[in-house]
Amino acid sequence: MYKFSASAANRHLGEVRSFVKYQNKRGGEAVLPTLASPSSTEFGNALKGMEIAQCYENAIYTELLKVHEVADAYSDYQVQTLP
Repeated sequence: MYKFSASAANRHLGEVRSFVKYQNKRGGEAVLPTLASPSSTEFGNALKGMEIAQCYENAIYTELLKVHEVADAYSDYQVQTLP
């Protein structure tokens, strides 16, 4: 479970760094909000931990869709092709 979580976190961190680098290259400024920590760090079992991780994944996906919607509204196809 630890290896999976660490791997997923490193993948997401790489994607965020790539996006910030791209945003800075275009002359923009990336403002990253702080994500709330889970209410508990003890999940009891792997299923509960995965359910909480899925909630965070859904929140990230929703925010990414918003970025794509803004890019679509401005016909910014470069941003639309970001992961």
